[in-house]
Amino acid sequence: MTPIDDPRLQAELRTILDIQPAEPIPQKGRRAGQGAIELKQIDDLDTLRAQAEENRVRRAQAALEAELLVEEQLAALQREHAASAVSGTYSSVLHETRAAFELELTRLSSGRLAHLDARDREAVQRWARLTFGRLAHVPLSALKRLARADTRPTHEWEGLE
Repeated sequence: MTPIDDPRLQAELRTILDIQPAEPIPQKGRRAGQGAIELKQIDDLDTLRAQAEENRVRRAQAALEAELLVEEQLAALQREHAASAVSGTYSSVLHETRAAFELELTRLSSGRLAHLDARDREAVQRWARLTFGRLAHVPLSALKRLARADTRPTHEWEGLE
């Protein structure tokens, strides 16, 4: 058994190198992976510690980058969730508004527009429904844009008039 094969020495080297226990110690002259140390290059404990510190710094930077990526993705999900919540709330309001609109359109058709023939009344009703739909879409689009662009929590701006 060579000194590098000694399990106690390997455990100590893992601690000094700050590598995962599952990662094997590289054989002399071979590289185990990125940032691995060739054992023939290790002259003293200071070199080993310096390499271990460099590895820790590199992993800390990678962890920071991963954390930022996760935060960006969570913010995007929060914005999409807010847009979905706004859509649901607005849909119920739109349903009530559409019912009121249809009631008023029926009253108008049997009242002031009663003198028109059926074909003309249907044309006016079709135009009114189309216009209502287009106008109703404008605030929904604006609310979704606001929800997706705004980084504040929904409860801070929800219900603003």
